[in-house]
Amino acid sequence: MRFNERLRELRKQSPIMQKDIAKQLNVSVRTFQQYEQGLLEPNIEKLILLSQIFNVSVDFLICREDYLSGAGAVEPETNLPERPNV
Repeated sequence: MRFNERLRELRKQSPIMQKDIAKQLNVSVRTFQQYEQGLLEPNIEKLILLSQIFNVSVDFLICREDYLSGAGAVEPETNLPERPNV
């Protein structure tokens, strides 16, 4: 599943209308529709707001598991240096 499909699915399962979600995101209804159509992708701030609106994690919203299990997905580097404590 892709982000736009997940977004559309979440919205259809919700009583919230496109215009109300768009208003909460401070975007036009057309922009939100383009998110659902896969023509545009929201920035990280909008993704966080969407995750709050639908009460899901950003990982779930962006279909992280599907992406990682798909062909060509690169596994994260496991032996990265530790970050210093500040």
